[in-house]
Parts: sequence; C-alpha cells; structure tokens
Amino acid sequence: TRRTAQRIETAYRQLCRLDPAADGVPGNQITAARRKAARLGWSGPLAWDDNIDAPAAQPDCGTDAHRFTVSQLAATRSAD
Repeated sequence: TRRTAQRIETAYRQLCRLDPAADGVPGNQITAARRKAARLGWSGPLAWDDNIDAPAAQPDCGTDAHRFTVSQLAATRSAD
C-alpha cells in the first residue's frame, strides 16, 4: 500500500545515513566492506534516491561514465 511504501522510504532514509562506527563496527571491517563494494561496482544507497522503483533505473553516481545494466555487468564479469 501507499502507507507501507512511505514507511519503508522513511526508514530507508534514516538507516542509509547511519555511521557503522557509531554502532561499534570496527574500522577495518568498514573499510573492507567499502572496498569490496567498490570492487564489485556497487552503488551507494543515495545513487538510487529518486528512481529505485523504476524497472529500467540506473544508479546516479554523479559521473557521465557508461552505466551497465545488471545483465551487461554479469556478461562482462563472466567473460573475465
């Protein structure tokens, strides 16, 4: 329902900005997780800020670089 979607959006906006260190996550684990995300080409949560529900959405990473679809990225990785 619309109410559920709004509640999820509100919770997401609150949670996506939390600092893991403030919850006791060690710095080396935070760094490792961020490096892994970068290595795998994952976009941060705010890259999907306005269009996450659109089926053809692409993350807005603030660059003009080529943006891969999930299937394109999978094909690229399987070719390696």
